[in-house]
Amino acid sequence: MSRWLPRIALALVCIAPPLRAQGDARDRIVVPNQAVYAEFGGNALVYSINLDRKLNSQYTVRVGYSRWQPLDLRFDFNPFGDQYYDSGPPPHLTLYPVSLNRLIHVGSGSRFVEIGAGMVLGERDKLPDYHGERRIQTGTISVGYRYTPGIGILRLGLVTFLPYRGAFPSKRAFFAPAVSFGITF
Repeated sequence: MSRWLPRIALALVCIAPPLRAQGDARDRIVVPNQAVYAEFGGNALVYSINLDRKLNSQYTVRVGYSRWQPLDLRFDFNPFGDQYYDSGPPPHLTLYPVSLNRLIHVGSGSRFVEIGAGMVLGERDKLPDYHGERRIQTGTISVGYRYTPGIGILRLGLVTFLPYRGAFPSKRAFFAPAVSFGITF
Protein backbone atom coordinates (compact mmCIF):
# COMPACT_ATOMS: atom_id res chain seq x y z
CA MET A 1 0.00 0.00 0.00
CA SER A 2 2.84 2.42 0.77
CA ARG A 3 4.06 2.33 -2.85
CA TRP A 4 0.52 3.22 -4.12
CA LEU A 5 0.17 6.25 -1.86
CA PRO A 6 2.46 8.56 -3.91
CA ARG A 7 0.76 7.47 -7.14
CA ILE A 8 -2.73 8.19 -5.74
CA ALA A 9 -1.59 11.60 -4.45
CA LEU A 10 -0.10 12.45 -7.86
CA ALA A 11 -3.30 11.38 -9.64
CA LEU A 12 -5.44 13.52 -7.31
CA VAL A 13 -3.25 16.56 -7.91
CA CYS A 14 -3.45 16.07 -11.68
CA ILE A 15 -7.23 15.65 -11.87
CA ALA A 16 -8.22 18.10 -9.09
CA PRO A 17 -9.91 21.29 -10.27
CA PRO A 18 -7.65 24.33 -10.16
CA LEU A 19 -7.96 26.33 -6.96
CA ARG A 20 -7.60 30.08 -7.40
CA ALA A 21 -6.01 31.74 -4.41
CA GLN A 22 -5.41 35.07 -6.15
CA GLY A 23 -7.89 35.05 -8.99
CA ASP A 24 -7.18 36.03 -12.57
CA ALA A 25 -7.35 39.30 -14.46
CA ARG A 26 -11.14 39.10 -14.81
CA ASP A 27 -11.54 39.19 -10.99
CA ARG A 28 -9.17 42.10 -10.46
CA ILE A 29 -10.70 45.28 -9.02
CA VAL A 30 -9.78 48.31 -11.09
CA VAL A 31 -9.69 51.75 -9.48
CA PRO A 32 -9.08 54.50 -12.07
CA ASN A 33 -5.88 56.51 -11.54
CA GLN A 34 -7.62 59.91 -11.60
CA ALA A 35 -11.08 61.40 -11.65
CA VAL A 36 -12.34 64.92 -12.23
CA TYR A 37 -15.83 65.61 -10.94
CA ALA A 38 -18.29 68.28 -9.90
CA GLU A 39 -19.70 67.83 -6.41
CA PHE A 40 -22.98 69.42 -5.35
CA GLY A 41 -23.33 69.86 -1.59
CA GLY A 42 -20.60 67.95 0.18
CA ASN A 43 -17.28 69.34 1.35
CA ALA A 44 -17.77 72.85 -0.06
CA LEU A 45 -21.47 73.05 0.94
CA VAL A 46 -22.78 74.36 -2.40
CA TYR A 47 -20.54 73.03 -5.19
CA SER A 48 -16.91 72.22 -5.91
CA ILE A 49 -14.73 71.06 -8.81
CA ASN A 50 -12.42 68.24 -7.69
CA LEU A 51 -9.46 66.14 -8.75
CA ASP A 52 -9.29 62.68 -7.18
CA ARG A 53 -5.94 60.83 -7.47
CA LYS A 54 -5.35 57.16 -6.67
CA LEU A 55 -2.53 56.47 -4.20
CA ASN A 56 -2.98 52.68 -4.36
CA SER A 57 -5.90 50.27 -4.84
CA GLN A 58 -7.48 51.28 -1.51
CA TYR A 59 -6.68 54.98 -1.00
CA THR A 60 -7.30 58.17 -2.94
CA VAL A 61 -6.54 61.82 -2.23
CA ARG A 62 -8.89 64.57 -3.32
CA VAL A 63 -8.35 68.33 -3.77
CA GLY A 64 -11.01 70.77 -4.89
CA TYR A 65 -11.97 74.38 -5.48
CA SER A 66 -15.17 76.33 -4.81
CA ARG A 67 -16.17 79.98 -4.76
CA TRP A 68 -19.67 81.05 -3.82
CA GLN A 69 -21.66 83.71 -2.02
CA PRO A 70 -24.13 82.94 0.79
CA LEU A 71 -27.70 84.13 0.44
CA ASP A 72 -28.35 87.71 1.44
CA LEU A 73 -30.51 87.12 4.54
CA ARG A 74 -31.77 90.42 5.88
CA PHE A 75 -34.01 89.26 8.68
CA ASP A 76 -33.57 88.06 12.26
CA PHE A 77 -33.05 84.37 11.48
CA ASN A 78 -29.48 83.73 10.36
CA PRO A 79 -28.75 80.01 9.81
CA PHE A 80 -25.00 80.63 9.90
CA GLY A 81 -25.11 81.80 13.51
CA ASP A 82 -23.11 85.00 13.09
CA GLN A 83 -23.39 88.39 11.44
CA TYR A 84 -21.26 88.65 8.30
CA TYR A 85 -21.84 92.25 7.48
CA ASP A 86 -23.60 95.42 8.54
CA SER A 87 -24.69 96.48 5.07
CA GLY A 88 -24.19 95.38 1.52
CA PRO A 89 -24.04 91.87 0.15
CA PRO A 90 -22.48 88.97 2.08
CA PRO A 91 -18.86 88.15 1.18
CA HIS A 92 -17.84 85.42 -1.23
CA LEU A 93 -16.28 82.30 0.23
CA THR A 94 -13.33 80.64 -1.52
CA LEU A 95 -12.90 77.05 -0.34
CA TYR A 96 -10.35 74.30 -0.98
CA PRO A 97 -11.57 70.87 0.18
CA VAL A 98 -8.77 68.31 0.74
CA SER A 99 -9.33 64.72 1.89
CA LEU A 100 -7.86 61.24 2.10
CA ASN A 101 -10.36 58.50 1.21
CA ARG A 102 -10.40 54.77 1.87
CA LEU A 103 -12.18 52.62 -0.72
CA ILE A 104 -13.82 49.37 0.39
CA HIS A 105 -14.93 47.16 -2.50
CA VAL A 106 -18.54 45.95 -2.27
CA GLY A 107 -20.54 43.81 -4.66
CA SER A 108 -19.33 43.25 -8.18
CA GLY A 109 -17.57 45.59 -10.55
CA SER A 110 -16.40 49.05 -9.57
CA ARG A 111 -18.65 49.68 -6.58
CA PHE A 112 -17.10 50.99 -3.39
CA VAL A 113 -17.95 52.33 0.02
CA GLU A 114 -15.83 55.45 0.48
CA ILE A 115 -14.78 56.67 3.92
CA GLY A 116 -12.79 59.89 4.09
CA ALA A 117 -11.31 62.46 6.42
CA GLY A 118 -9.98 65.86 5.53
CA MET A 119 -10.15 69.61 5.82
CA VAL A 120 -11.78 72.54 4.11
CA LEU A 121 -9.42 75.50 3.89
CA GLY A 122 -10.26 78.91 2.50
CA GLU A 123 -11.16 82.49 3.23
CA ARG A 124 -13.91 85.07 3.15
CA ASP A 125 -13.58 88.13 0.99
CA LYS A 126 -12.59 91.25 2.89
CA LEU A 127 -15.41 93.75 3.23
CA PRO A 128 -15.02 97.32 4.48
CA ASP A 129 -17.46 96.88 7.38
CA TYR A 130 -16.42 93.34 8.44
CA HIS A 131 -13.55 93.09 10.89
CA GLY A 132 -13.80 89.44 11.95
CA GLU A 133 -11.75 86.38 11.03
CA ARG A 134 -11.37 85.81 7.28
CA ARG A 135 -9.58 82.44 7.19
CA ILE A 136 -11.62 79.23 7.13
CA GLN A 137 -10.44 75.91 8.56
CA THR A 138 -12.77 73.03 9.31
CA GLY A 139 -12.40 69.28 9.56
CA THR A 140 -14.55 66.87 7.57
CA ILE A 141 -15.49 63.21 7.85
CA SER A 142 -17.36 61.64 4.95
CA VAL A 143 -18.98 58.33 4.14
CA GLY A 144 -20.55 57.43 0.83
CA TYR A 145 -20.94 55.22 -2.20
CA ARG A 146 -18.68 55.40 -5.28
CA TYR A 147 -19.52 53.80 -8.62
CA THR A 148 -17.13 54.02 -11.57
CA PRO A 149 -18.75 52.52 -14.69
CA GLY A 150 -16.35 52.76 -17.63
CA ILE A 151 -15.02 56.31 -17.82
CA GLY A 152 -17.64 57.86 -15.53
CA ILE A 153 -17.85 58.37 -11.77
CA LEU A 154 -20.88 58.75 -9.52
CA ARG A 155 -20.53 59.54 -5.81
CA LEU A 156 -23.29 59.82 -3.21
CA GLY A 157 -22.46 60.63 0.38
CA LEU A 158 -22.86 62.43 3.65
CA VAL A 159 -20.24 64.82 5.03
CA THR A 160 -19.86 65.80 8.68
CA PHE A 161 -18.33 69.23 9.23
CA LEU A 162 -16.32 69.86 12.40
CA PRO A 163 -15.58 73.62 12.43
CA TYR A 164 -12.70 74.43 14.74
CA ARG A 165 -11.13 77.67 13.60
CA GLY A 166 -11.82 80.68 11.48
CA ALA A 167 -14.74 82.17 9.64
CA PHE A 168 -16.66 79.07 8.56
CA PRO A 169 -20.36 79.90 8.18
CA SER A 170 -21.34 77.65 11.11
CA LYS A 171 -19.70 77.30 14.51
CA ARG A 172 -21.33 73.91 15.26
CA ALA A 173 -20.87 70.46 13.73
CA PHE A 174 -23.41 69.65 11.04
CA PHE A 175 -24.10 67.26 8.13
CA ALA A 176 -24.37 67.94 4.40
CA PRO A 177 -25.40 65.54 1.61
CA ALA A 178 -23.19 65.20 -1.47
CA VAL A 179 -23.76 64.14 -5.09
CA SER A 180 -20.87 64.02 -7.57
CA PHE A 181 -20.64 63.36 -11.32
CA GLY A 182 -17.53 63.27 -13.46
CA ILE A 183 -15.05 61.36 -15.60
CA THR A 184 -12.17 59.01 -14.83
CA PHE A 185 -8.91 58.56 -16.69
